Amino acid sequence: MKILLFVCTGNTCRSPMAEAFCRKWLCQYGLQECYSCWSAGLFAIPGMPAAPHAQVAMEERALSLLTHRSRRLEETMVHRSWLVLGLTEEHAWRMKSRFPRQEAKIFSLGGYLSEYACSQVPTTRRTADIPDPYGSSLECYRMVAEELNQAVSSLVACLRE
Repeated sequence: MKILLFVCTGNTCRSPMAEAFCRKWLCQYGLQECYSCWSAGLFAIPGMPAAPHAQVAMEERALSLLTHRSRRLEETMVHRSWLVLGLTEEHAWRMKSRFPRQEAKIFSLGGYLSEYACSQVPTTRRTADIPDPYGSSLECYRMVAEELNQAVSSLVACLRE
């Protein structure tokens, strides 16, 4: 099974939301037997729950982050993953610096969609970083959730091709 790893800063907002959307889309496209997904944070404090606004934004989309606990990115996670996706270019750069032997499978989500774009990816989604909603309003979390939903659905659609 190929593992997709989503990485952000603290693993309490963006990457857990991306992981939840990925699970949803893998099931929707019937790819859950071929792929699985994880999330982690470059500077995560292990064991933290998802941010409350992230939980609400995902519950509104019938997805739950209630059992999520943050994990700090470790080399073994990167090594075991088929594709490692930072939610910004800076996340990707930091991971490539930290794990140079794994560089070929590390991208930002937008960068990956740009480089390996398939017919399912709108051009406006191909290079953008996913903004960090940490400490922001619920409305900001909702907007980030929608961006992630679109980007991850495009990613999973590309895996089908």
